Amino acid sequence: MEEWTDEFICHAQQGLVAMVKDWQYDFGPSDVESAAMHIWSVLRLQSDSPQ
Repeated sequence: MEEWTDEFICHAQQGLVAMVKDWQYDFGPSDVESAAMHIWSVLRLQSDSPQ
């Protein structure tokens, strides 16, 4: 596992922002619509997992 340096965190944040921007084409044009779809997806994953 990599060390959580400032550089590592910066690259991770940039990667996450880039992924979200790409996903907007699939899940909705606005940040709100895209975020709502991601939240719905996470809730679906949680409901499908065994308790």
